[in-house]
Amino acid sequence: MSAIMFCFRRRKSAKPKAKAEAPSSVPPSKNGLNSAEGDISTNFSSNGGRRFHNVENSQYLLPNDDTESDRLHSQHWIVRNVQGGNFVAPVEKELDQGIKVLDVGTGPGTWVLEMARDFISSTFIGIDISANWPQNIRPPNSYFQIANLNEELPFEKHSFDYIHLRFLGMGLTEKQYEDGYKKLLYILKPGGYIEIGECDVRFAFQNSIWNKFLETMVQSRGMSTTMAETLKDTIQDIGGCEVQETIFRYPLGPWGGKLGVLAAEDLQQVYGIFKDNMIQALRMKSPEEFDAAVVAEFKEFNRLHTSIIYHKIIVHKHDSSGHNRSKSKTTAKDSIVKLRETLSMLEKRQAHLETKAENEYKIAKLNATKNRRVALLALKKKKAYEGQIDKINGTRMTIETQVMAIENANVNLETMNALRGGAEAMRNIHGSIIAKWRFSKKTKVEKGSERSIPGDINKVDATMDEIRDQMDIANEISDAISRPVLGDELDEDELLNELEELEQEELDAKMLESAPPAMRAPNVPSHEPAMNTAVEDDEEAELKKLQASMAM
Repeated sequence: MSAIMFCFRRRKSAKPKAKAEAPSSVPPSKNGLNSAEGDISTNFSSNGGRRFHNVENSQYLLPNDDTESDRLHSQHWIVRNVQGGNFVAPVEKELDQGIKVLDVGTGPGTWVLEMARDFISSTFIGIDISANWPQNIRPPNSYFQIANLNEELPFEKHSFDYIHLRFLGMGLTEKQYEDGYKKLLYILKPGGYIEIGECDVRFAFQNSIWNKFLETMVQSRGMSTTMAETLKDTIQDIGGCEVQETIFRYPLGPWGGKLGVLAAEDLQQVYGIFKDNMIQALRMKSPEEFDAAVVAEFKEFNRLHTSIIYHKIIVHKHDSSGHNRSKSKTTAKDSIVKLRETLSMLEKRQAHLETKAENEYKIAKLNATKNRRVALLALKKKKAYEGQIDKINGTRMTIETQVMAIENANVNLETMNALRGGAEAMRNIHGSIIAKWRFSKKTKVEKGSERSIPGDINKVDATMDEIRDQMDIANEISDAISRPVLGDELDEDELLNELEELEQEELDAKMLESAPPAMRAPNVPSHEPAMNTAVEDDEEAELKKLQASMAM
């Protein structure tokens, strides 16, 4: 099933009035990084108590206020957990070493702030069409700047090693998106990566009120509902890079567990933002009719097990020679080293998560009878950590299996190379012997008789016979030495039977020494049995166990 939860996550990005180059260490203090340049009253407008962008060439329709920032933080958490982290591109090693990173459509800056915290050696810059990011409290290697992807970007050619963007599809026309991508490719260094995330914006069932509203809105703004599906082909047609696409599916509704519930809550907020527009576009008679239609729509999402299709596209720019450096041959040794480094990192991560899970359990146990809310929250965190630990265990097993497979393949390769070398050596030796033998046949002495030389084939046979005789003598000597000096060899089966008898005697002795446990009579119930109730969830059950243990 296709859907649209995250299509509004990111905003188009923008440019300041005074062009400013991204800093290497200390940002400019005015009209540059970290500045919310311009009169804020002209950057925003109000409608229905919500704050919106007020940028002339912006197609973005969602609000830009604290309520929207909270929703975007939640969406970021969902994306991060579904795709297994904040990024998919193979840039972790480079991030650890220190590179320059750009986040396009940064919104409240959640991605930049988390990445800057995790990779302190790299520099992270977030851009957007208006300032909605933290102005003071942030990591020292993170910067923000107003910039617009529809205009000239304030960065020089080859400024960045890695560029990240997602959910710009519903804020740009297809032409604007293509032109914006070319600008990003221009400021990306050769060999660098662009990571793009976009989702399908239509649901699979035809009666969706969102689909009907979307058709009206998209047509009036010149945008496309299939941009995410065709984006990979569009980028490949532009050229100059290698393109890979991975598709993730996000559950929508209670059928998908907690993640599906959070996704549904997020989408319901989007419906609420567009409520007046949808009532007008769909010609509904009242807000109550709209509310009933939304309830029915989300029930249908859950019944059909609807998912959101999320396209993750990784672009690897060719180096200056026009080739992709990632195509260089990787040796078995290099692969094993990298895999073992990854294993080490996962082991550290697992130990960290196990410590956090243990701490949350202690918190839950401490508050089991004092503060149920705190205890339940701690148990939820504990289960989340345990889920991550299970995933890490699976990943470690996969990597360890791959390491063993590479090592075995490498051993097989070395063995085959050795065998080929041995065969070649034997061919050379035999060729030399045969050549000498043939030469000796043609050699004549003065009286016309043949000269006998060591290369004669008869000498080879005689030598081999002598070797066989010596081997037979050696075998006889070995047999004589290996015979027991105390007579006949001992029967191994007899020894094993005796050992089993000893083990059984020791086991019987231990069983006789241990007294049988005292039997406790069951407690007689003091009240009538309660009516059957619904089974409580895992978190409530675990909390009750904690409370019982605290009461004893």
